[in-house]
Amino acid sequence: REITANSSEFDNGYIFVAHSQGGPISRAVVEEMDDHKVKRYISMAGLQNGQFIGPDKVEVSIANDGPFLASLVPETMFNYSAYGPEDYYGKMQKDYFGSFSTANFFLPVYNNVNRCLPGDDQCIYDQHRRKANFLKLEEAHFFASPADERIMPWQSSIFGRYSEVDTIEEIETKYMNLTIVNMNDTLEYTSDTFGLKTLDERGGLFIHEIA
Repeated sequence: REITANSSEFDNGYIFVAHSQGGPISRAVVEEMDDHKVKRYISMAGLQNGQFIGPDKVEVSIANDGPFLASLVPETMFNYSAYGPEDYYGKMQKDYFGSFSTANFFLPVYNNVNRCLPGDDQCIYDQHRRKANFLKLEEAHFFASPADERIMPWQSSIFGRYSEVDTIEEIETKYMNLTIVNMNDTLEYTSDTFGLKTLDERGGLFIHEIA
């Protein structure tokens, strides 16, 4: 904010580019910054719908991700090194979502699917404010590739995700039945929770799948 406020170069707007974990973080900035002047927003391989190791490329994750995840996430938050290859088929994911991650409200808030309690006018106001800020964008470009073997599912970079289950236990028991839900079929799009559908309908949403 200080950079854009203190330079006349940004008076007429600017392009905001983000990559990887910067994808959801930068979108949160757009939604929270009431005075932003972002004209075009570009997210490259940004995990916009989070990370979940599902059945699609689980073998790749077993081979490549164990040491990476263990180094990325502190052991006090989640001990990835305690899990062997056989645990990647639902057990690890079940334990993960039953631990600290249940208190992680980042994506629900910035996807505007967080529940507002009756009478919580501030929560409702903030939802409308975040959506209005996102819709200040003239264009938003989201890039993803099926060749991406780090973000899982790779469709997360273009707002896809895995199908839902009814209980945490079913993450393990129904793991192999999980399927990809594409952006147009997600709650965030169909209910236009933070403006994706509106931006799409006015011609400002661009989804790029790179082979």
